[in-house]
Amino acid sequence: MESKSESNQMSNSNKPLIKSKSQLSSRRDFIFKKLLGGIFLFTIFPFVRIGSLFSRENKISLYGESISFSSLKDAYFIQDSVTHLNTASIGLSPKVVVEEIYSALKDLEKRGRNGDWLLKDTRTVIAEFLGTNAESICFTRNATEGINIAADILPIKEGDEIILTEHEHIGGSAPWIKKAKSLGATIKIIQLDLSGENNLKIFENNISEKTKLIAFSHVTCTTGMILPAKEIVELCKQRGIYSCIDGAQSAGMIDLNIDDINPDFYSCSGYKWLGGPKGTGILYISNRILENFDPACVGANSDVNFDLGTKQIEYKNTADREEYGNRNIPLQLGLKKAVEFLSELKMKEVSLRNRQLSDRFMKGLSKLKGVELLTPENKEFYASIVSFKTRDKSYEEIAERLRVEKHIRVRKVYESDLKAVRASFSLANTEQDVDYLLMSLKELLE
Repeated sequence: MESKSESNQMSNSNKPLIKSKSQLSSRRDFIFKKLLGGIFLFTIFPFVRIGSLFSRENKISLYGESISFSSLKDAYFIQDSVTHLNTASIGLSPKVVVEEIYSALKDLEKRGRNGDWLLKDTRTVIAEFLGTNAESICFTRNATEGINIAADILPIKEGDEIILTEHEHIGGSAPWIKKAKSLGATIKIIQLDLSGENNLKIFENNISEKTKLIAFSHVTCTTGMILPAKEIVELCKQRGIYSCIDGAQSAGMIDLNIDDINPDFYSCSGYKWLGGPKGTGILYISNRILENFDPACVGANSDVNFDLGTKQIEYKNTADREEYGNRNIPLQLGLKKAVEFLSELKMKEVSLRNRQLSDRFMKGLSKLKGVELLTPENKEFYASIVSFKTRDKSYEEIAERLRVEKHIRVRKVYESDLKAVRASFSLANTEQDVDYLLMSLKELLE
C-alpha cells in the first residue's frame, strides 16, 4: 500500500481549487435532498413516522465490527451529490477493492511478475461464493464474453432451433443470433409473463423437436424479473437441450448456488452487483461440456500437453482452459476482494436489505399518479431492480431530467420495446436515496 504522504498527495491532486458551476449546483441539489427528504416522506408514507423508518437499521458484521447497512455508503467513492441507482448497468466497487487492485499492481510491477500463481486461491474463493467448484469457472472480461465462449463451444448446426426471450440484453442474445446466422440455425423469441407466474409453462410450450438450446437471463435486465432457472434447466435436461444462463443481474444480487441450478453454462458480470472491477466476469462451464467439447479459443494455459513439432495438443478438462495467454491478475484479485466484502455481509442479508429498498420504492410509486409498475409484485419474482413507465412523459425525458436536474443515475429500458425507466438498489444506496428519487419523480410528473 502507498504511504500516507503518497495517499494525501494523490487525494489532494484530484481536488480542484475552484468549484465549477456544475459542482455548486450538485452541492445545492444534495442539500435539497437532505432537507426535503423528510418532508416528502409524509406525502408518500403518510401513516409512518419518520423516526421509525430510519431507526430500523439492520445490524451486520463487517470485518469483525457491528455496523448498520445505512453506513455502508461510506465504503464507496461515489460523490454525495450523485445518487447512483444504476448498479444493474455499472456497479460501484468498494474502496477496499480499488485499494487491493492498486496494491497488487504495484507489488507485481516491483517483482516483474504477472501473478498467475495468485489465481488458485482467488478462483476457489469466488467459486465457493457462487456455489460451485474452482475447476468449473474461468475468468472473463464480462458476462457477454462468457456467452460468446458458450456460443463458440456448442455444436449448433443447420436446422437447429435456439430459444431466446424478448427480454434478453444484447450481450445475451447477439452471440446466439450471430451463431444461428452463420450456421443456418433458427432463433425463436418468446414472450414472457411480466407477472412472473407462468414463465416455466411458457418455456415448455415453446420447445419443439428442433430445439437445441435455451438461453435466458436468471434476472431480466428489463424489469428485474427472476426466472425459475433451476426448473428451466431441469426441463432442458429432460428434453436433451443445452442451457445457457445470463447471470449478469443475479450474481451478487441474489443468493446464488450454480451447482444447485446445474446448467451447461452460467455467465456472470463481475462489475455489477458483485462490486468487482470493471472488465471482470466469470463463466461457469459444466463437466458435460468440458468433457465433450473443445475450448472456444486456445493458447498458453489451455493445454496439459502441447508439441509444435508433432502438432499435438491435449486440452485441460477444467474451465480455465479458456483463459489463454496473459491476464490482468490485479483485476481478478480485486474481484476476489469484492466477493469477500459481500461474504462478510452475508449474501442473504444483502439480498434482503436491497429488496427492502425496492419494496420502499414500489410502495412510493403506487402513490404517484400516472405511473405503471412493470416489475412483478410477487416477492418470488423480483429482488433489487424496479422498472416503471409514466403515462404523460416519455421514458427518455424522465431518465434524462433525473440525470441532468437531479443527478440521479437510472437507466432507460428500450429492450422488448418497453420504453420504461429502471432503478436498481444496492449496498451503496440508502432509504434517503429512494425517497429522493420518489420526490424527484413526483416533481417531474407534476
